[in-house]
Amino acid sequence: MQKLASLAGAVVGAGLMYALDPTSGSRRRALARDQLVSAKRRLHDATVSTWSDARNRGHGLWASLRARAAPDQPTDDVLEQRIRSSIGRLLRFPRLVKVHAHDAMAILEGAVPADEAAALIRHVRAVRGVAEVENRVDVYERPEDLPGVQPPFPPRRPGPRFQLMQRNWAPSIRALVGALGTVLFLAASRRGLVVGSAMRLIGALAVLRAATNEPIEDRLGRQPRGAEVPEEPERQLSESDGRSYQAPR
Repeated sequence: MQKLASLAGAVVGAGLMYALDPTSGSRRRALARDQLVSAKRRLHDATVSTWSDARNRGHGLWASLRARAAPDQPTDDVLEQRIRSSIGRLLRFPRLVKVHAHDAMAILEGAVPADEAAALIRHVRAVRGVAEVENRVDVYERPEDLPGVQPPFPPRRPGPRFQLMQRNWAPSIRALVGALGTVLFLAASRRGLVVGSAMRLIGALAVLRAATNEPIEDRLGRQPRGAEVPEEPERQLSESDGRSYQAPR
C-alpha cells in the first residue's frame, strides 16, 4: 500500500510540474483545456447520433413487426408499386422487368440476366402482400444479349446485406459491437489459456472494428506511415514505335 501511495504521489507531482511550469505551463494548460473541450464535444455528438439511430431502428422494427402481425391485403396498384420499388434496388436493368399484380399474385414479365433471375423471384416472393409469383421473364446468359441494352454494363448490385456485413456501420451497431467486445475481453480472465486468449483476440478485434468503423483487413493491411513507395522506372517504352523516352517529372 505504501508503494502504491508513493507511486501515486510521484505521478501527481510530475503532472503538477508539467502543468505549472513557468515557461510552458500556460501553453500546456491551454492545450489540455482545448483537448478536453474537443473530446467532450465529440462524445456528445457520438452519444446523440447513437441514441437517435437506436431509436429510429427501434421504431422501424416495431412498425415492421406490427405490419407483419396485422393482415395486409393491399390493392393491386399498391402491390405493384411496392414490388417495383423493391426490385429497383436489386436489378441492374430494372426497366426491363414489367410487374403486374392481381389478387396477391405478382406477374413478372420482361428480361433479366441469368445471374439475377433466381434472386429476383426469391426477392419478390418475400415482398409483403405477395402470395404467389408467376414468372414469365426471359432469362439471358449474357447481359449484352438483353434487348435494348448497350455497353458499358453496370456491375452487379450486391442487394440488401446484413448490417454487420456492410463496410460502414451505423452508430448504434458500433456501440453494440464495442460493448459486446469489451464484455468478451473482460470475461476472458475467467477462462483457460487457450479459450481466454481466443476471447481476448475476438473482443479486441470487435472493439477495434467498432472504434475505427472500417474493416479489420483494411486496417491491418494499410501501409505504415513513412514506408517507401516504389518509384516508377525513369524510362518507358513508347506504345507507338517502341522507342524509349524520358518520363516527365
